[in-house]
Amino acid sequence: MHSENKKSTKSGKVLVLTSTFPRWKDDNVSHFVYDISTGLSREGWDVVVLAPHDKGAKTRENMGCIDVVRFRYLWPESLETIFYRGGAMVSLRKSRIQWFKLPIALVSQFLYTCHIISKERPDIIHAHWLVPQGVIATLLGKIWRIPVVVTIHGTDVFALNNPLVRYFKKLAIKLASNVTVNSSATMQATDRLVMGKAVKVPIGSNMNIFPYKDEPKDSRQKKSFKVLFVGRLIEEKGVIDLIHALPSFFDAVPEAECSIIGDGPLKTVIEREIEKLDLSNKVRCCGWLPPSKVYLALKEGDVFVGPSKTSADGGVEAQGIVFIEALLCGISVIASDSGGIVDIIKDGETGIVVKENSPSDIYNALMKIYQDPFFVRKINAQGYELAAKEFLLETSVKRFSNIFSKLL
Repeated sequence: MHSENKKSTKSGKVLVLTSTFPRWKDDNVSHFVYDISTGLSREGWDVVVLAPHDKGAKTRENMGCIDVVRFRYLWPESLETIFYRGGAMVSLRKSRIQWFKLPIALVSQFLYTCHIISKERPDIIHAHWLVPQGVIATLLGKIWRIPVVVTIHGTDVFALNNPLVRYFKKLAIKLASNVTVNSSATMQATDRLVMGKAVKVPIGSNMNIFPYKDEPKDSRQKKSFKVLFVGRLIEEKGVIDLIHALPSFFDAVPEAECSIIGDGPLKTVIEREIEKLDLSNKVRCCGWLPPSKVYLALKEGDVFVGPSKTSADGGVEAQGIVFIEALLCGISVIASDSGGIVDIIKDGETGIVVKENSPSDIYNALMKIYQDPFFVRKINAQGYELAAKEFLLETSVKRFSNIFSKLL
C-alpha cells in the first residue's frame, strides 16, 4: 500500500500490532493507538498497522498518513465480535461463545503478521498489549531478527493470570527488545512478571482534539453545577458508585445536574439504576459522543468524576487519558485511588482522590468542590500545569521515536 502526505525522509518502517483501532472516521473506540501511530509517521516513520476486522470496516485503507490492514478471522463478518465494543476482555467476560472464536482470531492474526512482515520488511515491530500482540510480535521478531517494542497498557498484565498465560507473558517480556508501560501501577505489575525490563512512557492527550489555553479557568459564574462522567460503561469505571452519590448531592445542591458520556455493556443497568433512584430529571445518559463534543462538555463542566475500581477479575484503570483531558480543560477532577490514576490525580494537589467503592467519599468530594472556590482554583491550576508538562501526546511520540531509533 502507498500512503500520501508522509515525509520524504524516513526514519524506518514500523509494523504496529494492535487489538483496537478506529474502524472508520469518528469511530467510538479509543484512538490512542491511531494517535501514536500518526505521530510517529509525522516524526518520519513509515507506519503500517495490523488490527482486527469488524463488520462494516475496510480490510485495507489509508487513514491520513498511515496504512491500515484489518485481518479477517470469521465469515460472515457479522461473527467478528471479539474486539471493539468495549474491548476484547469485556467481550470475553460477556459471552463464552467468544472464547471459542478466540483461537481462530489468534491464528489469523499470526498468519497476517507473517504475511505483512514478509511483504513490508519492517525495521521495528511495535506491539500494543502484551497478549496476544506482544507474544506474536516477539516470536516472529526472533525468527525474522526484527527488534520488537511491546507496550503494555494494563489489562494485559492485571487480568488473564492463569499459569499458561503468565508463561507467555513472561516469555514475551524477555524476548522483547524494549518494553514500555503507561503508569507506575502497570510498571509494578510488569515487574512482578519480569523485574527491571520495562520503562514508563505515559500515553498523552492528543491536543489536536483537546486544545488548551495558556491559562486554566479560575472561576465559573453559572446558574447550574455540572457533574460529568466520560468513559466506557463497564465495571471498572465505577459509574454506579457515582450514581449512588448523587441523590444526597442533589438534595444539598438543587441546581446540580449530571451527564454520563459513553457507551458499553452496562448502559442498560446504569439507566435502570438512574430510574430506580428517581434521578431521570437530573441525570442524562448522552451515549457516545465524538471527541470534539466531549471537549466542549469538559470545558463547560464543573467537575469530572472518575470513580474507577478493581473488577472481579483484577482489572484496574491502568492510566486513564480522560483524566489528562479533564485537567487540560480546566475542570476539577475527583478520582479513585485505583491503578495508574494516582500518577495523574494527586490528592489535594491536582484533584481529590477517593476510595474505591465509596459513594460517601464521592459525595464529600463533590461538596468540597462546590463549596471551596479557592481550593478549586488551586487544584485546577496545578492539574493543568502537570498535564501540560508531562502528559501530552507529542511527548509520548518523541519518547517512542527515540526508543525506535536506538534499536536501528
